[in-house]
Amino acid sequence: KASKVWEIVSDFNNFKWNSNISKITSNGNEVGSERVIEFKSNKKIKQKLEKIDTNKKMINWRVIETDNSVLPVNSYAAKVFVKEKDGKTQVLYKSGFYRGFMGNDPPPELNDETSKRLVKEFVLNNLKGLKNIIENN
Repeated sequence: KASKVWEIVSDFNNFKWNSNISKITSNGNEVGSERVIEFKSNKKIKQKLEKIDTNKKMINWRVIETDNSVLPVNSYAAKVFVKEKDGKTQVLYKSGFYRGFMGNDPPPELNDETSKRLVKEFVLNNLKGLKNIIENN
C-alpha cells in the first residue's frame, strides 16, 4: 500500500489530493520542475520540485510564488515522507515557513497567526484528500 501512496505523492505533475485545487500545470516530474496550483478561488501559487528520493519515498518542494490570501508565507518548503510501519502506511508531511510579512508589525492578514492557520488548513486538506483517494481506490 505504501507504494500506491508513494505513486500519488511523488507525481509532481498531479496534486489532485487537495479538494480546494481546481487545476495544476507542471513542466515535469524531475528536480527543478515547477508547477502552478490554481485554487477554486482562482488564486495561484507556484512550487518548485527540490528533491525526490524514491528509495526513502521522500519528496521536497518549495513555494516560489504565492498569493498571500491563500498562503501568506515566505520561504515555504515542504517534505513528504511515505513509510510502511506495522503493515500500515504512514505519511509524514513537514513544512517550514516564515509569515507573509517579514518586517515588524505585520498587518493581521500576514501575521504569524494567519500564516500558521492557512498553512495548517492547506496541509490538512492535502492529507485528508490523499487519504480519501487511497481509501476509495
